[in-house]
Formats: sequence, structure tokens, C-alpha cells
Amino acid sequence: MKIASVRLAPGRDQALSRRHPWIFSGALHRATPLPLEGSWVHVFSSDGTQTLATAHAQATGANIALKVLAFGEHVADPGSFYEERIRRAVAYRRNWGLGLAPHTTGFRLVFGEGDGLPGLVVDQYGTAVVVQCHTEGMRKDVPLVVSALRAALENPELSVFVQDQGWDGTPQSSVHFLENGIAYTSDVEAGQKTGFFLDQRDHRAHVGRLSEGKKVVNLFSYTGGFSLAALQGGAREVLSVDSSARACALAETHAAQNGWTDRHRSVVSDAFDYLKELPTDAELVVLDPPAFAKRKSSSHNAMMAYKRLNAMALERMPSGGLLFTFSCSQNVPVAQFTDAVRAAAYEVGREIRLVETLGQPVDHPVVAGFPEGAYLKGLLVSVD
Repeated sequence: MKIASVRLAPGRDQALSRRHPWIFSGALHRATPLPLEGSWVHVFSSDGTQTLATAHAQATGANIALKVLAFGEHVADPGSFYEERIRRAVAYRRNWGLGLAPHTTGFRLVFGEGDGLPGLVVDQYGTAVVVQCHTEGMRKDVPLVVSALRAALENPELSVFVQDQGWDGTPQSSVHFLENGIAYTSDVEAGQKTGFFLDQRDHRAHVGRLSEGKKVVNLFSYTGGFSLAALQGGAREVLSVDSSARACALAETHAAQNGWTDRHRSVVSDAFDYLKELPTDAELVVLDPPAFAKRKSSSHNAMMAYKRLNAMALERMPSGGLLFTFSCSQNVPVAQFTDAVRAAAYEVGREIRLVETLGQPVDHPVVAGFPEGAYLKGLLVSVD
């Protein structure tokens, strides 16, 4: 395979030296034509003498021109590269016990830049794997990725669902998996993300540990992940609230799968509307909204939304209640999110304790050179 070459402008290699995986268009030498989107590219210093990286070319005219796959080397064989990189990602998860424990069979196998594979997300759900490509380079390389996954997982018959492309291998009409012993079904073909939100696994377990005997309200509940954890933990009553009737139906299915329908109820409602009538005996509340700030330009409006959302919950929660509140917006730093929750408490006259700051699980790693990878943040709040 022929691999194109580009040069950086003089003095524009500082980010690469810090191992940041994005090369912006302004860092390219003006005489360097950018290869077609999705192409493999060798990156050289401005004088062409130093090997800096191998990358995928992004769309022509995009602010991010290249996404780095390998630092300080020129990859000659993409197939071998994917095999080594994905094998390393799988080994990292195995070191943390993921893929080895029978009570948890759903987790993230590849997390983009966190595993040196920008634009690629791979989730495992039991005997199936779901591949999500966010760059044209990864879409073009899907056959190499699938082959590498089968080699790393030592399963030549592995069922792989590639979003926007379909199944590679034996299709599975229903994808089942376990999380901390709870049975779930992932809606890989029609659901959000890859069908489930695996990044909240540890926090769901945390909710479960604190739910015994409590009334729990899970807002933006999707298919009931936090709800099921609360039920497993012994909650006396759990309400799942989501604007999607389909998601609520799946939450009901999950409750039935695990034998907990007697303590669970789904409510199809907009979360902001529901919070106006939040039960005042809700002793544990989960707020896990979608990203309010998908761009930096919308961060101010996002902070206002987080403040309003948390204020509405805190205003009606009983003394001694626990609030798990989250932001999955990459463009909202944890300090700003914490300030929004503080401001919400002040606005409604409630005293709160910031018990714990919450972040990403081990299968969503953040490498030192790419702090932007730390998108998930949360707080455990005690309400006085």
C-alpha cells in the first residue's frame, strides 16, 4: 500500500512532541498538499529529515488535518499495526480483569485516542463486538480492524456489528451481556452509541451500593442501567424517566429479565418537565443527561442547563438525600460543572456536601498527551 507524505511547518512540532494526536491544518507546511480523506500519511519535519508520525488524513478544509496513529515512526504495514495495537488494548483490559470475570461481559475494548486509535470505538457485549468509526480512515480500514479483533480475541468466528455497514460474521438478533451480574440487552442496531452506555458501569455499581431501602429516581434513564443497579442493591422503589418510549420499554424488559418488575416503573416524560413534580421522598436521584455542549461555543448555554437541572432536583429532594449528577460534555471542565452544581444549590437555598468527584472507568483511558479524552465527570452530592 502506497502511503503519502506531508511536512510540518517550521516550529510546529511542539504538540507532537507532547504526543498530542491531532495535527491542525495550520501546522502543515504551506507547500504540502493534504492527501485524500482517510489516507494513511507519513509525517516529516519541516526540512523532511526527521520522522515524526504516521496518521490518517481528515477532510479537506477541516481544522484537524491529521489524526496520529503512531508517534516517531512510519508504519509500513497497516494490517500488522492494527493487530499489535488492538492486541495491546485487549491486554490492558485483561490486566484490569475485564473479559475474565463471568459476572461482567460488557465493556469497551477500544477507546479512540486513549488506545492510540483515534476515530475507532469498539465495545464488547458478551459474544458480540460492536465497531463504531468516527473518521473516514477507520471506515476504510474496517476489514483490517475486524481481522485484528478476531486475532486479539482468539475467535475467528467472532460476530462483529459495524455501525452503518452491518454484521461481519453471524448476525445476532439480540445481543445479551452481564454487568456486575445484571442481565442486559444491547440495542446495537437501533440504540444510542453502540447500544448501551458502558462508561457508567462503575457508577452504576456505586448507586447500587447506596440504594438499599431507598426510593430511587433515575432521570434520562435510557434503558435503565442505573435503575437496575439500584434494584439489585435493594431499593424499595425505582422510577426510570426518559423521553423515549422505546427506551422505557427496554428498561421494563430489563427489569423483567432480572425479576424486579414489582419494584420498578418507567415514566415517559421530558426530564425537565418531570422534575417539576419530582417526588419529595426521592432519597436517591440520578441525573445523567446527554451532552449539553458538543462545541465550545455552546458551553455557556450548557452550564445554564446543568445549573437549572440540578436546581430543580435539589429543590425537591429530602434532607439526607443523595444526588448522582453527571456531564458527558467534553467541553465542560469538571471545575465548571462543579461550580454549576454549587450555584444550583445556592439558587434554591439548599446546603449540600460534595462527597465525591466521579470520572471515567479503566476501559475509557485518558492518555497524558490527550486531556480532551476526559469527557465524563460527575459528582456524588449529599443534600442537607
